[in-house]
Amino acid sequence: MSVKGLMTVLRVLPDDLYDLVMNSDQDVEKGAVFAEIVRRFGDPSKYEAAPKMMM
Repeated sequence: MSVKGLMTVLRVLPDDLYDLVMNSDQDVEKGAVFAEIVRRFGDPSKYEAAPKMMM
């Protein structure tokens, strides 16, 4: 996803997942961090797509 304009993007992860992504040499499968966040904190059946931007 792209960010246009003067914006700041901030991603917050629990310490263990941050270390896995940023400091380890372990391969992380695409989508694995998101799946772990959902397992810990969310219910994917309740997720809704973000609204489309109108131009």
